[in-house]
Amino acid sequence: MTEDLYELLGVERDALPHIIKAAYRRLAAVHHPDRGGDQEMFVAITTAYNVLMDPKLREMYDLTGSAGGENPLAVQHRVIDSLAHMFELVLSRNKDMIEETDIIEQMEFETGRVKDVNLKRRAELMTALKSFNRVVGRIKRKGEEKNVFAEIAAKRITELSDELEHVAKVLSDIERMLEIMADHESVVDMIRTVQMGAYFGDNTYASGQPGIQHWVFKF
Repeated sequence: MTEDLYELLGVERDALPHIIKAAYRRLAAVHHPDRGGDQEMFVAITTAYNVLMDPKLREMYDLTGSAGGENPLAVQHRVIDSLAHMFELVLSRNKDMIEETDIIEQMEFETGRVKDVNLKRRAELMTALKSFNRVVGRIKRKGEEKNVFAEIAAKRITELSDELEHVAKVLSDIERMLEIMADHESVVDMIRTVQMGAYFGDNTYASGQPGIQHWVFKF
């Protein structure tokens, strides 16, 4: 079975979304398990469809050749480990005022900061990859010896692709972490919070919003 998503759906690399959708529907009607089709093939074409219909995933696939598929169980374990690590870090930063701190809010805040950093890095990597891909075929060797610059560019493209794939995993994990956080809330002792604000003369405590601890959580 071909691993190229475009070949899998039988479309050109510049195919528009409606062409991709039509190709998928055609293939799904043939390969759907409920209609006697092959389960493995159906999963493959569905994965291809989901990647190529998502602009960001498609762009990354075009640049790296990777669809970024992972074992769901492995992803779940990684997300839970990341949540546990962040939870412990936020608690350690606020160990003397646990009752007054909105733990979930601070975790969401810090996770958002990490997300912004990785979104910026993803944009940088995509720009760099596009530049290398454009230039790789434009430098020719005059003699028959190996093209040094082509080798340098190819090596760098591999490195950038690997990092881009890692950043994509981090961003995917972050979205899942934020979803889990959104399903939970912290119970904050507001009376104690106001008392702390009055004691320290700190309006952030009096408003029920303890000062945010700034630390960077690394995956």
